[in-house]
Amino acid sequence: MYHCPPALVLCILSCILDTFIFIIKRI
Repeated sequence: MYHCPPALVLCILSCILDTFIFIIKRI
């Protein structure tokens, strides 16, 4: 079973967080 490297997980979480903040600022 393939496990994502921690760096990739952090990158994905950061991307989601940036998108979340972007949506909040538009409201």
